[in-house]
Amino acid sequence: MIAQIKRHHRQWPIILVLAIAMAFFVGCGGDDDDGGEEELNYRDEVNLGWDEFENLDYDQALVHFKNAMSVNADGVDAYTGEGWSYFRKLELDSARASWEQPLDRNLEGDLDNIYAGLGFLSLSEEDYSEAIERFEWVFENNESYSFVHDPGIDILDVIVGLAQSNFLLGEFDAALDWVNLIEQNFDPDLSTPEGIDALREMIEEIGNRVHR
Repeated sequence: MIAQIKRHHRQWPIILVLAIAMAFFVGCGGDDDDGGEEELNYRDEVNLGWDEFENLDYDQALVHFKNAMSVNADGVDAYTGEGWSYFRKLELDSARASWEQPLDRNLEGDLDNIYAGLGFLSLSEEDYSEAIERFEWVFENNESYSFVHDPGIDILDVIVGLAQSNFLLGEFDAALDWVNLIEQNFDPDLSTPEGIDALREMIEEIGNRVHR
């Protein structure tokens, strides 16, 4: 009898260790499931936000992007969509705040649409130096840039923005360099007022073509 009890006592530590190990693995599996579910919820909300954005319902888009942030505060796509929604509503300060958050926090993700948005925003606010900095980032990192949620916005808009910003800063040679990416044979004499006027008119013409 005593030998039996001793055997049972020796078995208890083994049973306890096995129970702890099983609880650990079950717990880990639950955490993975929760993480996967959170990522799914985040992605669903972001996708719904972009759907509303494409339907021009920017208020409802904002609801979904903010819901996505409540699930994952580090998701770049949610800040991108929130910023573009505010930008389309002409709430420029809010748009800037949304776009600058992932940059200030060094979040990883697709930043092309954020830098492009900040370029357009800076151009609209007549901060041409910042517009150049933002647009150049897009051009240097993605020469085939296109905003998939608005196919009317692509690398040509970025180039026009760079030409406009440089021209408005009086950097006519730099403006011409950007224009020549689209109109290779355009070669005005920038040492004359007529040449500068021709450059301005060409930038306006290209802008009208791009935005048509």
